[in-house]
Amino acid sequence: MPPPLTLRTIEALRLVKDLINTITADNGKEFAKHQEIAKDLEISFYFCKLYHSWERGANENTYGLI
Repeated sequence: MPPPLTLRTIEALRLVKDLINTITADNGKEFAKHQEIAKDLEISFYFCKLYHSWERGANENTYGLI
């Protein structure tokens, strides 16, 4: 059984599953069980390199707007 945080992540992403092809994440602990998330949602999972924030351009753009 996956940990509660992983289950909540899967439940939240399942709502928008049709809009997601891949996930590119940083190295935070919220994606420690990324294999289970990717398997359950049938999507590819990627990680950006450390200190390469531009690899997650949508996040950086959103931070700039805030």
